[in-house]
Amino acid sequence: MEFICDDIFNVKFQEKPDIVYSLHACDIATDMTIAKGIQEDAQYIMTVSCCQHTVRNQMRKHSLTSITKHGIYKERLTDMLADSMRSILLESNGYKVKIFEYVPTSETPKNVMVRAVKVGSISKKRKSSLIMEYNKLNNFFNVDIKLAEYIKMH
Repeated sequence: MEFICDDIFNVKFQEKPDIVYSLHACDIATDMTIAKGIQEDAQYIMTVSCCQHTVRNQMRKHSLTSITKHGIYKERLTDMLADSMRSILLESNGYKVKIFEYVPTSETPKNVMVRAVKVGSISKKRKSSLIMEYNKLNNFFNVDIKLAEYIKMH
């Protein structure tokens, strides 16, 4: 195991990493971790996102503003939306994704892990379907997560 303190995109591995992991990565750091994992073709990518400032700030004009006008609900929806969009992009890059609560809510409110396992390439039809799902969320909430930019989806 090796620990490196640097911008993750500056890190050059001597060998392909088996696991790319981040715990309580703030804002776009989660997207950076996932993108690096995809770029390195890591077998496992695991992240626990923390704050979602970029996504939260983008989520302004959508059909559910009657819900998101309440700060706590906007925060919860933002968390779900960001990790759901990340999971779609992971799946479109050949990962099987599971999102789950890894410690009880009583321990920390930021307790949702995105775990991705590389399963191989997917069909063009499946990839297209996943990108359509991503675009539906993007268009409905007017949100585009940084991960899409980092992996050059658009």
